[in-house]
Amino acid sequence: MDCVLSFVKHNLLALFKNLLIIMKKVIQMIAITGCILIAGSNYSRATIHNVEAEDFEFNPTTFIANVGDTVHWFWDEGFHTTTSFLIPTGAQSWDQPLSSASPTFDYIITVPGSYDYICSPHASMGMTGHFTVLGSTSIQENAAPSLSIIKNYVNDNQLHFDYSMPSNASISIELFDVLGHQVYMEKISNQSAGIHSHRIGVAGLPKGIYILSLFAQNSRLTHRLVIE
Repeated sequence: MDCVLSFVKHNLLALFKNLLIIMKKVIQMIAITGCILIAGSNYSRATIHNVEAEDFEFNPTTFIANVGDTVHWFWDEGFHTTTSFLIPTGAQSWDQPLSSASPTFDYIITVPGSYDYICSPHASMGMTGHFTVLGSTSIQENAAPSLSIIKNYVNDNQLHFDYSMPSNASISIELFDVLGHQVYMEKISNQSAGIHSHRIGVAGLPKGIYILSLFAQNSRLTHRLVIE
């Protein structure tokens, strides 16, 4: 009888140990699955923005993205590039061909701000693009006053534009052609908050597309315009 009880006790202990091992493995699998689901959930929040290089334009020309999103350029025909032009401080620049040999390029966004890019061979034909990237605190940022261009037009060989300053600060005003050459630059110290007007003489500039850039208090604003 004692032998039988000892045998049963030994087998029960072995069974209990096996159950503990199985439970530990189940808990580990649940933990791993949870991590995978959380990671997948975070990844699913990111968006891929498809931009087609077709004929002599990017489609879409402009869009809004968030930090963590990916911009996916894809080739249609011809030979083009996607080349960063004016991008936020700290953002990674890029210059990639788009052709039959290199039909796609992906750019993961890590810095919020305003991004302007061009196709190097066809920038003079208006093949440019723009996207605005919002940060994780975009709701608060949008609620606060921001540097902005209110209106712009060309008259009597002068570019006229009004801009709004959210607070007192120094401002840098720059004008670039589509190849990235700076054709005008002026710094104004201690600009007061409010709406201001500015003029740039354009009599000696060729007709075409230009990028107007304002920089104040670590905030850069770019605006594409045409001088005819």
